Amino acid sequence: MFNSSTFQNVFRVLGEACLALQALHAAGWVHRDISSANILVDNTGRAKLIDLEYAKKVDEESAKETRVGTAKFMAAELILGRYQYRRIRTPELLAHLPPKRNREDDYKLLFDIKPLPPIDLPPPAPRSPSPKPQPPFRYNAIHDFESLWWLTTYYVFKMEAVVDRTSTSLPKPQLKNLEQQRAHADKLSYDRNWRDVVMLNTDAFIESVYTLDPSVRPLGMIMEQWRKKILRAYYQAEEILIPDTKSAMQGLYSEFAKDLIWISDALASKTVITEEIWASDEPVVVTVAKETLKRRRDSEGEGEDKIEQEVAEPADAPRSRERARKIRHLQTVDGPAARTRARLEAS
Repeated sequence: MFNSSTFQNVFRVLGEACLALQALHAAGWVHRDISSANILVDNTGRAKLIDLEYAKKVDEESAKETRVGTAKFMAAELILGRYQYRRIRTPELLAHLPPKRNREDDYKLLFDIKPLPPIDLPPPAPRSPSPKPQPPFRYNAIHDFESLWWLTTYYVFKMEAVVDRTSTSLPKPQLKNLEQQRAHADKLSYDRNWRDVVMLNTDAFIESVYTLDPSVRPLGMIMEQWRKKILRAYYQAEEILIPDTKSAMQGLYSEFAKDLIWISDALASKTVITEEIWASDEPVVVTVAKETLKRRRDSEGEGEDKIEQEVAEPADAPRSRERARKIRHLQTVDGPAARTRARLEAS
């Protein structure tokens, strides 16, 4: 995927990779290492998922997962190694919690000199059967999908400005804003604690999105909407002991692919400015309309033909000498040769 030269191609390839991931999950497999290095673009420009070394069949009998994958694209839940989106305080759990104590009664008991009344202890509660062992934490389809979201977010935060291709000059960057965006881009890729906070906290990711340039910020808001959808899928899937990802992910693949293709089409008439372009000081590549470019080439060609004709067809040498003789001023020179020439002309 690193061979995709423009961001327009990058988002188109990501959209196709999303559909390929849907096919893999429908077959009952998970990839477990979605990254930019594992998406190949063939000679026809079509995206393919490669490097299935860590791919695994989804099986309820499998043992606890060993953490694999590319760290900066890995799902936040995988780093913790446990299901973190389950509802912990369920009504069943709250029913077994001890009742709240009255703090005033506690103070009376502490400072009352009178002997304490006898306490009637409740009969011991019957022992409940030991709970069944919890199923081990396993990699599932939502983890792959979240990795694709992290990969897309990575490319969004590499875009430091978006300008029209007809623009002839770069916008003036605010160094402070660029530094903030790059700092948040690094945090989203390498800070595990921040990645965990971002998935659970809307304000955290919005804070990162608002460091983007205003021309890129709408794409960041699209990523925020998809973060919420992924979080909702986690909550739905992890309501039961063995997460049901199939129903939770229904319809999300095609919807995400459409959004990525839309971003690709939106960038077709744009030039994306990155950190490398700011550093190179190269002018923006301007795309000129075909008719205008042809007309300019024709006019330039006619001028070149005239110059070549003037150089290739110099004036005739004998005629030039003849014209030079006519306008040349005669000078009289006194001497023996001049007197001899005068006598010959007189005779």
